[in-house]
Amino acid sequence: MTDVEPSTEITGNMQQLIAAKAEELFNLCDTEQKGFIIKKDMQRLRDELGVEPEQLEDVFDSLDIDHNGYLTLEEFTSGFGMFLGDQIDDGNANEQEMIEHNPNDKEEQQLFHDTLEALGAKDLYDDEETIMGLWMKLRENDPVLLRQFEQFIGKITQEIRRSKLDHRSIEAALHSKSSVHESEIKKLYDEMEQQIKAEKAKVLAQEKLKERELREQMDRELRLKEQQLSELTKKQSDLEMKLLRLNLNESETKSENERLQKGLKNLANI
Repeated sequence: MTDVEPSTEITGNMQQLIAAKAEELFNLCDTEQKGFIIKKDMQRLRDELGVEPEQLEDVFDSLDIDHNGYLTLEEFTSGFGMFLGDQIDDGNANEQEMIEHNPNDKEEQQLFHDTLEALGAKDLYDDEETIMGLWMKLRENDPVLLRQFEQFIGKITQEIRRSKLDHRSIEAALHSKSSVHESEIKKLYDEMEQQIKAEKAKVLAQEKLKERELREQMDRELRLKEQQLSELTKKQSDLEMKLLRLNLNESETKSENERLQKGLKNLANI
């Protein structure tokens, strides 16, 4: 007999697992959602539990303690714990009982682990000691219930693995969505960056065009001013030459007048 006592948390996890499975089975029976089930409703569990109709009737009768012909969810859940050898309302007492049925027999333990491995449940549960205690007790006292318990563990294992697979699928989908989101953001960022560069290039080109047009306009105005200045300079030079010629003509005319007047005086004196 082992001296290691399973923790309350482990036992609680097992009880929660059984309660959840009980509620699921109850809902399979209560397809009309009446809130209770009758004996014929139990026959809907034949495929789920893999038992004969007579066995399901016996189970119903054993759960119908007050013999009123129907079972509520609470009655079904409480009885389901006893049906698996682990009554939920008396967890502490049964915990000690399971410990007493957890021998140190290596062959029995190996057989239990081989069973878990065959069910795909190896190293899947944190409370294997509690499960092994229940398995040992059923193996010793009720092989039929043991087979049903193993089927139950197998179904729970499938659901856990399916849940983990769904979780991984969701994580993969989220990761893929995140990658797509990041890719779209990067694409938008690149497009925005290219647009900004294009706008900058456009503005720069427009500024250069304006600068070139302004420079060309200033060059044209400068050439025009130079041309006007050249024309004014030429006109000034022409006027100066004309004035010079006029001055020369005036001087020659004055000299000629003086010569003529002098000649007239000379003639008058003769």
